[in-house]
Amino acid sequence: MGSDEKITLLYVEDDPDAHELVSSMIARKYPELKLLAAADGCAGLEMFKRNQPEIVLTDIRMPVMDGLQLAAEVRLLNPETCIIAITAHSDTECLLTAIEIGFNHYILKPVEYRKLFAAIDQCLVVLSLKREVNAQNAQIRSLGIALAAHVEELETANQDLEAFNYSVAHDLHNPLVCIGGYSRVILKQAADRLDKQHREYLREIIAKVEGMEQYLKALLNFSRSTRESLQREPVELSEIVKAVVAELKQTDPERNATFLIAEGVMGNGDRNLLRVVLQNLLGNAWKYTGKQQEAVIEFGAMDHAGITACFVRDNGPGFDPVEAEKIFVPFRRLAGADGFSGFGIGLATVRRIIQRHSGTIWVESAPAAGATFYFTLEKGLP
Repeated sequence: MGSDEKITLLYVEDDPDAHELVSSMIARKYPELKLLAAADGCAGLEMFKRNQPEIVLTDIRMPVMDGLQLAAEVRLLNPETCIIAITAHSDTECLLTAIEIGFNHYILKPVEYRKLFAAIDQCLVVLSLKREVNAQNAQIRSLGIALAAHVEELETANQDLEAFNYSVAHDLHNPLVCIGGYSRVILKQAADRLDKQHREYLREIIAKVEGMEQYLKALLNFSRSTRESLQREPVELSEIVKAVVAELKQTDPERNATFLIAEGVMGNGDRNLLRVVLQNLLGNAWKYTGKQQEAVIEFGAMDHAGITACFVRDNGPGFDPVEAEKIFVPFRRLAGADGFSGFGIGLATVRRIIQRHSGTIWVESAPAAGATFYFTLEKGLP
């Protein structure tokens, strides 16, 4: 029933004079009501079944079926119906039965219309509120259905984009390998027959191919961070950090860098994906401290809102805090980052993996003050 439809009142009364008088008073007071009439409880029950009125006003003593029995039947059919007794009988047994059945109001004859109207007013307020709530619930359900459909569309679109990303990155790899491979062969076997300019062309081709291969590798890793299944297990993150640090040191053994690694830091998650997280965070710290006289890179853990937050801290150049969210967006790089290698995918990959672990990642930084990346592997306190 819509919120703008008329509320229906069923009046059941076997006394024709009383029925005519009360009905006329109600119609005059409440012209917005739809009034129905019945001369006994049995007829009233049939009318209730057909019309489902929200308010039932009934006498108690009536032939065929009295008002108490009618009210009991109405309660079974619709427990939310407002039922008002209007009767000359006020004995204790009748009142107790009316209370047990669940009458909302009890009006004695001769009718005091002030009391009757007050009872009807209360019923109308309750019914109006219920209609508003029902309308709001219906709207919420409708919005929920629309939102769910929209989310499903977005998920499908994201899946299509992921599949496209993976397919493009995978399918471009082989042609690039061929271009790079043949260019190296030509440069090696025919270098003495080429002039300087053409040798430089080949070296430029090889360098661009290698850069593109690294770019495609980053794309594939970004895609895998969502596509691969998640296998949770207890993982000693400190040991993974030590292994990654050893790999970084091999890339530049002469570099002056100090690593501070907290012992025994544990996490619960996918070992392979968490290694990707730490490789990216530590690799970033290694890269951006490359111009420091002495690089200091730290891995540790702390309590954050009742859960463990791990962190990777460096003494690199840092950046403006207003740029913090941008660094987690795919292919977005900070201003001034052109002097450092990268494609703007690593931190986006990290955030995806952390989100898949139901965790959170954030960064604190300031210009010339280094950067600290924090991450959790579970939801924090609300």
